[in-house]
Amino acid sequence: QSLKNLSSAINNEGLDNLYAMPLIVVSKRIANEVTKVGFTNPAFIVDNPDDATMIKTLTRWAIDRL
Repeated sequence: QSLKNLSSAINNEGLDNLYAMPLIVVSKRIANEVTKVGFTNPAFIVDNPDDATMIKTLTRWAIDRL
């Protein structure tokens, strides 16, 4: 439901460029839903959504973009 709400907000606000941002999700099923609602980059799937894992994932994403 949160993903649908995010997608609706993006559409309502005309912020379609946000669909290019990868999301961090906790399961393959949610990663598939991310693609279905229109996100164009694959989601990062994490086993544990704790702070340390999120920071590590974001850091890896930032380094990969350099």
